[in-house]
This record gives sequence, structure tokens and C-alpha cells, in this order.
Amino acid sequence: MTGKLILNTIAFADLWKKGRSQVDFVPMTAELGFAGIEIRSEMLQAPETECLKIAEAAKVYGLETYYSVNAALVCGSRLHPHLDKYMQQAAMLRASHIKFNVGDVSAYQGNLKEEFQLAGKFTDCAVNVENNQSLADSRLENIEQFFSLVSESGADIGFCFDLANWYWTESDPLTAAERLASVTRYIHLKSKTEQTGKRQVTSLAAGEIDWRTLLQKFQPGLPMALEYAAAAEVLLQDVTLLKQ
Repeated sequence: MTGKLILNTIAFADLWKKGRSQVDFVPMTAELGFAGIEIRSEMLQAPETECLKIAEAAKVYGLETYYSVNAALVCGSRLHPHLDKYMQQAAMLRASHIKFNVGDVSAYQGNLKEEFQLAGKFTDCAVNVENNQSLADSRLENIEQFFSLVSESGADIGFCFDLANWYWTESDPLTAAERLASVTRYIHLKSKTEQTGKRQVTSLAAGEIDWRTLLQKFQPGLPMALEYAAAAEVLLQDVTLLKQ
């Protein structure tokens, strides 16, 4: 059974490039019928002001807020030096979830739980990491090593499974789903096509990925976000497919 559906603001990339703010995307997301909106850190132009405005708008429109941070959680031997800043922004957004890229964990020497206890005092939102399109960060072996550290430290960190990004990191999505299902708490939905050697992100309906088989590997009811740029009718087509 499909869980709550979230819309990542990359959906409105064309409008953002023309100068629109993510604040403007809150009512648009609500009008499309989504349960929540996922804000992107790299699309915030004045983070403190925008985060507060987004939070107020989301409250008015009854949307849950998620926060996608386009930065590696693990940076060398420690966690990101500005982790506390991102956690504060999540608090201003009243976000229920915050998501980071994993980062290369091969040199990490800290304790995940202890470092998060210092930064997490600003908010009690759920924390996840995601497989992005960077080979250094998102090889399956690197992510499995990260969750070994999570288990050892007792940290409360889950996984955001992106269906399509595995194709950029030389990993098999089905194998990844089987190995990471137990830690997956959130799913990013998109597909991909490859034509004349060029790979690009698409909607579920237009892509080549067997997303239905992948989703069967996870516990039912997980929150899911559409994460690709598209017109409203394309987004709604995928929503219909997911609800069938």
C-alpha cells in the first residue's frame, strides 16, 4: 500500500530558475493534492527568511514539510562542519524529516550518535541519508559501511532509497533494495531513460525502471516523494499509477 505522497520542489525547477521562491511552491503542491512538500537546500536563496515563510505557508495549507540537504553528512573523519546549521534550518521549516547525502565513510573516526546529539538539539525531526549520483558517496558498499557505523553507535538514522540514482553509481537497484530494505524509511521516486549513450531522469511513467518490483521490496506505507522536474499533468499521471 502506498504511503503518504510528498512532492520535492525540483518539480518546479523551471519556475525557480525564473526567480520564483520555494515559498510559492507550497500552495501549488497543495493544489496538486500532495500530503507534503520537500524543500531543497540548494534552492534556498535567503534560508532563514524563506524557511520561516515556508513553515507558515505549509501550516496554512496543511502540508507536512521535509528538508533535503544537498550536502554530504560524512566529511572526512567527522560529520559535516555545518550540521548544526542544517538542523536549525529544519527546525525553522518545522520539518518532520531531514535528508543528507551519505558522503565517503572510509575515513570516518567519530561516533554518529554523539555527533548528532550535539547538532540535533535544535530539532527532533527524523534523519535519513540518501544514495545520490556520486560514485564516491553512493556505492552500495559505502552505504552498507555507513549503516554498520549507525548500528555500532546506536544512532537513529534511516535511509532514503532513490530508485534511479543507482544507475549513476554502478550498483544494481534490486540488490540494493534487498540489502537496504531494513533501514529504508523514505523513498524518492523517479525513473530514467538512456538514448544514444545519454542518461536522464524521467517520471515513472516515461522511464525504463521496473519501479513496481523495487517497491515490493520495502515495507508498505513508507512515505514517498516524486523527485523530478515536470509539468503538473506528468506528476499527476505518476500519482495515479502509484495509487492503482
